[in-house]
Amino acid sequence: MWSTSENGGRTQRYVSHVWEITGIGEDGRPAYNEIFGPAHEWGATRAVPRTRPSPAALRRPERARFDSQLLEWAAAWRPTPG
Repeated sequence: MWSTSENGGRTQRYVSHVWEITGIGEDGRPAYNEIFGPAHEWGATRAVPRTRPSPAALRRPERARFDSQLLEWAAAWRPTPG
């Protein structure tokens, strides 16, 4: 999570990354997928969809009726100016 004060001195907090831990890597450190991350190509630091979560990670949200098809629209998640 990051904080900025570029908006008239007010602090704004936002999520910059969401990672899915997928196990232990070769070096003994956690292996992960970046599910949401900054859109540097659009000049944004807030998290936008980057990679679809694994099927195992989606089971629980889908049981709670989350529509995982929403994640297919990652390209449409362009940050709005301002």
